[in-house]
Amino acid sequence: MEHEPLRLSEAEGPVLLDALDYPPEPKARLRQAFAEHGKPVRRLRERRVSPPLAARFGKRLVPFAATG
Repeated sequence: MEHEPLRLSEAEGPVLLDALDYPPEPKARLRQAFAEHGKPVRRLRERRVSPPLAARFGKRLVPFAATG
């Protein structure tokens, strides 16, 4: 894949550089998404099944990390 040059007008260039140098603060939803991102991964790594799911599916439920 070839790189495509980015063509900006004289007004757009400084705006882009300013946004790269001084990015806006992340919104609350983005911060929450990053905080929540690692939780399912840790749960799989520990190979646990939540009690509500285990009660609902019984012996048929196998943790994802344990499947082959």
